[in-house]
Amino acid sequence: MRRIVSVEDYFDAAMELLVTEGPGSIKVGSLCSMLGVTTGSFYGYFRGLEDFVEALLAARLSAPNRRLAELAASRALPEMRMAQLREVARDVPHHAEAALRTWAAGNRAVARLQQRLDLERVATLVEFLRPIVVTPEAAVRLGDFGMVFLIGWQHRYAGACGPEFDVMFDHFEAVIRQCAWAG
Repeated sequence: MRRIVSVEDYFDAAMELLVTEGPGSIKVGSLCSMLGVTTGSFYGYFRGLEDFVEALLAARLSAPNRRLAELAASRALPEMRMAQLREVARDVPHHAEAALRTWAAGNRAVARLQQRLDLERVATLVEFLRPIVVTPEAAVRLGDFGMVFLIGWQHRYAGACGPEFDVMFDHFEAVIRQCAWAG
């Protein structure tokens, strides 16, 4: 009996390979072997490895950006917005993002997509912060700071979201409070 896998199965396999074995392990043959399918299955979904990588990064890295955009559109009070932001930040696939950033350091195509998604995330974070902070300039600075916090966290703590994450997020929120709720 032939095994049928989905695009998401390929993405899951690639993320597992990326995190456990590094970017060099992401090859058509490795993915198909891991999933127990032939390369024809892969080429039924993707034109080639570059097409696959682009789809993988867009799908897996843009999901937190979409959640953040939903929060940015919300009319919740600042305290509720910050609680929601904490949850979004906790739910980011930190191990995978750290591995993707390492991959981007050695692959131009991955780096370009990573940069585009980072710019999108920062812009969305700025929009999220605008109703909270006093000035648009503060939203821009804090949006960039939030991104640096997230990336730094992923690399320093290997993405673990235990109590240390909450302590660090508390510090991030305290900085935002200094520029916010002015009234």
